Amino acid sequence: MSPGPEVVGLDQSIAYAAHLAAEAGQHGADSGQQYLAQLAARGVTGAGLDSGHTMQDAFATAAAAAAAHAAELGKQCTVQQAYDQAPDSGDKTFLTGDAAFSQPHRPAEQETSMTGEPPAPARRGHCDPHQPRAVDGRWIKVEDVLGYADDESCFATDRVTGAGPVGTELALIHLPDEPLAFVVVATPKNGYHPVTSREPDGQLYCAPPLAPDEADTAADHLDELAEMIESGYRPPEPTRHTRARQRLELLLQEDRADRRQRIAVGEEEEFPLSTGELLKLLIEADPTLNAPQTRHAVRARATVTAGGDDGTVWLDISPDAAGELHVVVTAVEGTDDPDSNLWQQYSARHTATDARELAGKLRAFARAARHRNTDR
Repeated sequence: MSPGPEVVGLDQSIAYAAHLAAEAGQHGADSGQQYLAQLAARGVTGAGLDSGHTMQDAFATAAAAAAAHAAELGKQCTVQQAYDQAPDSGDKTFLTGDAAFSQPHRPAEQETSMTGEPPAPARRGHCDPHQPRAVDGRWIKVEDVLGYADDESCFATDRVTGAGPVGTELALIHLPDEPLAFVVVATPKNGYHPVTSREPDGQLYCAPPLAPDEADTAADHLDELAEMIESGYRPPEPTRHTRARQRLELLLQEDRADRRQRIAVGEEEEFPLSTGELLKLLIEADPTLNAPQTRHAVRARATVTAGGDDGTVWLDISPDAAGELHVVVTAVEGTDDPDSNLWQQYSARHTATDARELAGKLRAFARAARHRNTDR
């Protein structure tokens, strides 16, 4: 890691902390499972394997600490925005009413917009290191595109049309008397109401509500997958072993299970392999498991902690019938298998360009959710 930069402003400080969180997160438990599984597959045991888990835990702790630091700095966004709206304001001493102040505030040069949209920040990132912009560089507005906002529970909606009949829909949900706002990500087959959670035919569909950080993670994965497609990468055809390993890793990640534990079968019996041994066999059975990862599962953890609905947003690369690669988004309940017949009708296929557009909108909604969480 490079040395820390000189602290020159709030935006750079938040961006630096977010960068450290992302960099440490790339080596944490979630992303390093394949490395440890490969060590186990090569016969590494004991302290050699245990120290690898310790290393991953340290990276995960560092990532959490950096993210917490960025969040604390983010609380000062409201002050920055107030200066944006009133650039001629005085400094803190003047505004708080203290008797003396030594140096007047030098306002930043105020930009204007011919379209009435917020200006693209040149000197400031407006507290958002991800820069929520569209593919064409325009600032992404958070609006009620679907017409469901009621200013009580739902405050914004949007949609990215899919290459097939299913698209991906977003909603900014902040329930009354609840402390947190979430970004609901849905891939409904008929369209659905984000407040009632029902489709036009009356069927209940619980779309995953992502916390702002979780929505940003999904956006990062969307950009990664879009870049893979744009670079010409073609993933190998997934096999049963590939999918089995991905499901096992998700369940291990969810339960934070020790890989030396035996797998429970039913209520009393145990599977004759530990979870780590099963991962080892899966990797040995199929060399495509060592290919670059294209399937990601973004879990709605924060909402579960708050007592809300559970869910997972699955992101993957898959060819259509004509062989054209798409980024596939499937928003499921709980940790359900996105390849099941039930959830295949809830899979939205997006071109690389549309996937990047969805990533930008996710970040814009995450940013709006953060502001609501900070203000409340």
